[in-house]
Amino acid sequence: LGSLVSVGRFNEPRKGWRRLLLSYKQAYKDNPEVPELKLIGWGEFSPELSSEITELQKHLPIKVLSNLSNRERDRELLTSSFFVQASHEEGLGLAALEALSYGTPLVCAETDGSREYLSTGINGILVAQGPKFEDRFATADTFHFLNIPVGYSKTPAINLLTANIKEEVTSLELGTLAASSDSLSSSVGL
Repeated sequence: LGSLVSVGRFNEPRKGWRRLLLSYKQAYKDNPEVPELKLIGWGEFSPELSSEITELQKHLPIKVLSNLSNRERDRELLTSSFFVQASHEEGLGLAALEALSYGTPLVCAETDGSREYLSTGINGILVAQGPKFEDRFATADTFHFLNIPVGYSKTPAINLLTANIKEEVTSLELGTLAASSDSLSSSVGL
């Protein structure tokens, strides 16, 4: 198995770095086979979170990768087994969508954004917000489902997401073209 990867701004508390680390610590305690966790991002963690990470790294396989180039970040996403995100809130979640574009399944906190592109059992797992979040994130339904299903291949899972969008855009484009054609025809007197 490849690593677990999370991507985001390190200095952004709403990204849920602390609860991701607590969840990972619990998952690793329950199952030492859980792959390495790679935190990829920009900026710096708060001094107290940075100290917590340093302490956790003494006992857990956690790696912090700062300010990677796009190519390096993409390589990490491509070679990872899962993208993990524990955000308290998230809009669209571009990092998660990038992971999906590489066929990387997601384990994400349920947010307005993640509900739009993540379907539990299809391209990953949504973890409900609320009390005991860290426990739910670290359960058998999350990190312990790391046994990738037989026949799974890292083909761009974004195709599952874009199938309906493509149909809607094609419909919209045809309607726009027809309206433009009618407008052009009337303006030239046809």
